[in-house]
Amino acid sequence: PQYKLIRRLVDMPLSGEEVISLNVEPRIGRVTFESTPPFAEVIVEGFGSLGKTPLRESPVPVGTRKYSLKLDKYQPADFEIEVEE
Repeated sequence: PQYKLIRRLVDMPLSGEEVISLNVEPRIGRVTFESTPPFAEVIVEGFGSLGKTPLRESPVPVGTRKYSLKLDKYQPADFEIEVEE
């Protein structure tokens, strides 16, 4: 995943050592899925299921990923989406 940019100015002590701890947070975008018929499972490659359609404003990491919609007795719909923040 892509991560949020973190910038910190640090004053180094004369000893030349300092411990810096940062919380790394992924950049998050939102997706909406609808299908006819409804209740298709939405699967994100590398992340698993987001739930079933209709999905509104579901949070996902930004970037380009493969998505699949799957519903019993129907062919899966596979596609690639670029999600932005």
